[in-house]
Amino acid sequence: MTSPIGQNTPPKQPPSLSRLTHCLNCQQALTDEFCAHCGQAAKDYRRSFGALIVEFVEEYFTLDTKLLRSLIPLLFRPGYLTKAYNQGQRVRYISPLRTYLVVSVIYFFILAWSTSNLLDIDLKQMDQQAQPGAGQVKAKPAAVQSEQGNKININVIFDKFTIDVFKLPSSLEVYENQQRNAKIKDKDGPTKNFIVKKIILIKQMGFEGFLKKLASDFTGNLPQAMFLLLPLFALLLKLLYRRAKHLYVEHLTFSLHFHSFVFILLSLSTLINNQMVSLLVTVAIGFYLLFALKTVYEESFLKTSIKLFVISIGYLMILSFALITSLFATVALTVYTL
Repeated sequence: MTSPIGQNTPPKQPPSLSRLTHCLNCQQALTDEFCAHCGQAAKDYRRSFGALIVEFVEEYFTLDTKLLRSLIPLLFRPGYLTKAYNQGQRVRYISPLRTYLVVSVIYFFILAWSTSNLLDIDLKQMDQQAQPGAGQVKAKPAAVQSEQGNKININVIFDKFTIDVFKLPSSLEVYENQQRNAKIKDKDGPTKNFIVKKIILIKQMGFEGFLKKLASDFTGNLPQAMFLLLPLFALLLKLLYRRAKHLYVEHLTFSLHFHSFVFILLSLSTLINNQMVSLLVTVAIGFYLLFALKTVYEESFLKTSIKLFVISIGYLMILSFALITSLFATVALTVYTL
């Protein structure tokens, strides 16, 4: 559109530019919605409380719309969200990483809460079973039990020793005083000294306290372990679909969406805590993965089923290794940090 004198009408400036003429970050003159020098948005962040409320409501409803628009296909249309995102439809949906982070935080919070409650129940049942009832023979006192079962034989590269758990001091103070007053030849070496102190601390905590701490630390380490599995799962897809010419990032998008779906179902299963529901969730995850692979990679059901079998075996092996490694690492770190 031209003006009567034949000159182009200047474009209407955004509201932010009508208030700001210079960048608040680097003080350079503004010519667009973003500073050409440092890239900061040309916005005046000094605003009234009412303006903040309006901005919050707008952001909330925008996020709420994106959330519904993302969750519905994620749950009920396997592979659709991944395919749409890989094809460039990204403004309409929440990013895969953000979806995964939100869902995983909710799931691991539920898992930690559920594990703590179940552990309390199991430990109470163990205590009740351990208490002798009427007509039951009481267990022998610890003093007359076989001491062989209380001894730990430890062999390290440069040291070999035996620890009698039954005869250990009741506290670290007593043990340290014993070591301080002992002759040089009778003092424990550094390795034995370290292990004895840890055993004393575990005995002071009690079996229930140590088990609770171990379970809490393990569930706390699971999010990191599962996050490391995401690129490995994507790599497995990359190897199986190397002829499809998909970029690794596209496989990673699939991995993020699939694990988000899995965590949503596992959250429901954990809350309900029913064997039949757990079985249905396992079956649903298998079928979801089958149809998601079929939608995204567009191969026949026969090829997809074969690759699903290979993916399941490979992923179970990787998952088992990750969980076992995480468990051993958790035990080692928990004991070390006592």
